[in-house]
Amino acid sequence: MSELTVATLPRGLGPQTAQSGHGDCAPWSTPSTVGWRSAPTYQIARTQVGGSDGETRRDKTANDNDLLMQRQYKATVGRYHNLTDSQTLIGEYARFAAENHQGDELVNGSLNLGVALCF
Repeated sequence: MSELTVATLPRGLGPQTAQSGHGDCAPWSTPSTVGWRSAPTYQIARTQVGGSDGETRRDKTANDNDLLMQRQYKATVGRYHNLTDSQTLIGEYARFAAENHQGDELVNGSLNLGVALCF
């Protein structure tokens, strides 16, 4: 069984739209935010392999400073094996990158190993 999911964020919605501490959120200064996401997976017996990636871009408004996020991207690849109906063994690698309007970048990666318990 395989699954392909693609979602697009509507214009104007995104992680920065409801930012706390932003006092100048007048309707005429609402940022334009666009993005995309995909998550292809493939299941073989009790093991699922796949990944996801996505990106969000946010335009700068006249009231924003250059330190606000302009673009962020995350990609994850992983393998998930159902030990039981309520326990899943997880192994995945994720990479995150972000850039602000000033051109500064943040990049990190993580290796995640563990067991997920479902109730």
